[in-house]
Amino acid sequence: MPVHRSTHRATTTPSRTTEILVVELQVCIHQLMDQKSKDLTGDRRERMRWSAKGCAWNIIIRGGKILKGCPTYAGVRFGNLSDVPGGQPVMELLLSLWTSGMLRFEDASEDDVDLAVSNPTAILPGAPLTTPQPTAAETIEGAEDPEDPIEDAVWSSEAEGETSEIDEITD
Repeated sequence: MPVHRSTHRATTTPSRTTEILVVELQVCIHQLMDQKSKDLTGDRRERMRWSAKGCAWNIIIRGGKILKGCPTYAGVRFGNLSDVPGGQPVMELLLSLWTSGMLRFEDASEDDVDLAVSNPTAILPGAPLTTPQPTAAETIEGAEDPEDPIEDAVWSSEAEGETSEIDEITD
């Protein structure tokens, strides 16, 4: 039987191929760490959490484990793998550290658990990723026009009364 080959080939650029590889590495790391979390806790629904509070609560406080061996010396910061800068080299480093056992879960001490309760970001390996603060809204300078219908719609005292009534009902 002859083999049919399409004449329409997907165009792949090196950057697109690299992006796919990075995502595949991230998925592999997620799966390996999730499975280890399940094995350690005995909970088949358990998975690694990548936010400060999620990791502190689920892994350290509830699971009694702490992540050790994070390559902070290489500038890798704790956070969602999609947000960790460095691309393919960093993901390959994390995967090799995990598969070699250098990046691992260990039993959390009472001090670790106490710190996770009081300050979740302090217990993370290295400094957590920072998300940029939202920029301040621009203000429109000028005098308000009491005849402006938009101004009336936005600042209507009737709307304020309605929202306070709604608040009273939902409280």
